[in-house]
Amino acid sequence: VLLKVNAFKIDKFALPITLSHYPLAEWEASHHGGWQLHGHSHGNYRDPKGRVCVDVGVDAMGFCPVSLLELKERFTKRYIRRFRK
Repeated sequence: VLLKVNAFKIDKFALPITLSHYPLAEWEASHHGGWQLHGHSHGNYRDPKGRVCVDVGVDAMGFCPVSLLELKERFTKRYIRRFRK
């Protein structure tokens, strides 16, 4: 099951987020800065193309919930550097 969320904006641009249990090779807007938040991989998956594809499962996040705001702060610089040149 996939869920698309438009949770917030970065640099005046809407940020599409895809939620999935498993990491995906491609997701909506992945080549335009869209994020993928997933679980299942226990922190062992890294996107080979360097896109924002994050395992947000509790074991990968120190057994603590992580808010979208925390993720935004963590990945905004990467997003702007890659997609808003």
